[in-house]
Amino acid sequence: MSKDALPQSSQPTEINCGNKSKEMDTDFLTHIEDYLQQCQEQGEKVRLHSVDMKSLFLPSVETVGKRLGGRFSFVNTLSTVEDYSGVTLKMSRSGRYSLASRKGTTVVSASKFLSWLKVIAAPFFSSQSRQTMEYVTRASKVSSTAADWIMNVNSFESGFKFASVNLSHEFYPLFDYISKRCDADVCQREETKRQTDASYIDDKNLKSAWLQYMPLWSEHSLVSKARLSELTKVISRMTMDGQQVNKELMTDTDKLSYLRCYFALHFDFYFGAMASFEVGLKLFYTKDVEQMKAQKGILCRSLNAYVSEPQIKSCFGALLDELKDEVSQLVGSIGYRKMASFIPVEVDSSKEESHKLSQKQYDRLRSWRSGKDSPSDDLLNQFLDNLAGYAGKSNGAPIRMVCRIAISIDKEIKQLLKASKQDYANPADVEHELIQVLADYDRYYQACLNHYID
Repeated sequence: MSKDALPQSSQPTEINCGNKSKEMDTDFLTHIEDYLQQCQEQGEKVRLHSVDMKSLFLPSVETVGKRLGGRFSFVNTLSTVEDYSGVTLKMSRSGRYSLASRKGTTVVSASKFLSWLKVIAAPFFSSQSRQTMEYVTRASKVSSTAADWIMNVNSFESGFKFASVNLSHEFYPLFDYISKRCDADVCQREETKRQTDASYIDDKNLKSAWLQYMPLWSEHSLVSKARLSELTKVISRMTMDGQQVNKELMTDTDKLSYLRCYFALHFDFYFGAMASFEVGLKLFYTKDVEQMKAQKGILCRSLNAYVSEPQIKSCFGALLDELKDEVSQLVGSIGYRKMASFIPVEVDSSKEESHKLSQKQYDRLRSWRSGKDSPSDDLLNQFLDNLAGYAGKSNGAPIRMVCRIAISIDKEIKQLLKASKQDYANPADVEHELIQVLADYDRYYQACLNHYID
């Protein structure tokens, strides 16, 4: 039984960031020095890995990045900072991975990281506001993934300001959504910590912990109250003394009920972020409110088609159908073979090979639409460039991101179905429940749109 809906236990001490003043930079570095000294005195390894990777309410930046096909990690971040700062961290790759994992590394090895950090810290913190850095410290104290999220959002906002882009940019609703989600997560964790420290609640008791966190979901998510109530009842029935999960106590109905609730909680953060992103695009590129109301975002239309039309086998396939229709409106009707011709495939230039090329491209497009395969980032970008060029448009970042989201949804569906088949109900029933949850994205989209246009 997964506890992902609840906060996980606190991880070993993580970095608390400082702010732009020299005094706060010193406090930040002193914090790390004290931690290294503590590890040396106690003979412990140094661990600076990310916290709470399995939070459903606020998944980590790394978790979300991986699901979108990116490679967001502490180690990759170090490499990026090295590139931008021009200062090399004299620490082996294995040592970096150990530092960022539960395994940990030696104090001697971690000291190399601290020495490097002292060199690059000042210019980094000078780009962060005092308010942001104090918020990061507050979030870190309660092991909230909000620390990473706020740092990333603030960095993006700083980039927009540097490029003289005002706050009406298309990402504003998304950043606003993430910031509010972070605030709710931090406040809830602070309250839970106070009650746990005072022994008012037992954080090892699954039922007690869920009841403590249910108001968070009720007030700061779009998961229905009926679904939250249903999950409370299932947890009560399947636990012994509120702690140990006993699957033997669960009927098939209970198992399916739990999955229904879990799927709703699992997708809630992503649906909210997706809707904020789509609505942001609408607000930025469509100035007429009535037009915004008349046509939903392309991702919303794709998901609606996927869950309602049995012949559509994947979310990305539904999105490709939408793209084909949009291109057809610009240049005249095109079929799937014409659309497939924009997929880069290398063959000889002879007539015979030309026929093979056409068939190979068509087979590849059919494989994408069926969900059996998906394009790499490079192949996707080339395909979209070619398609946009044919339509007389430019291939912008928004449509690439929408495609990555659709592909990630397909992968997530496969993983959830595979995991569910091991312990739970009939696969067909599980798939039905999952489809019902995916159909709820339309409600998230509409709620977000109404928030900004009403």
